[in-house]
Amino acid sequence: FKGNAYGLANTLRQTAFFKPAMKSKKIKNLLFTGQLTVPGPGVPPSLISGQVAAQEAIKMLVKEV
Repeated sequence: FKGNAYGLANTLRQTAFFKPAMKSKKIKNLLFTGQLTVPGPGVPPSLISGQVAAQEAIKMLVKEV
């Protein structure tokens, strides 16, 4: 993604619902977390992003067992 040291470029294609997805489309079982993914920038949303990613990882692990 094009942007700067502080995050994504402030363009329509990289904001709101167009933010990068939490799950990688190219690598199986790869999850992204942090301020540049859903739900958005800032410390509280980054923490929520980590919780959501952890829940998704647990679902993936349970599904594989």
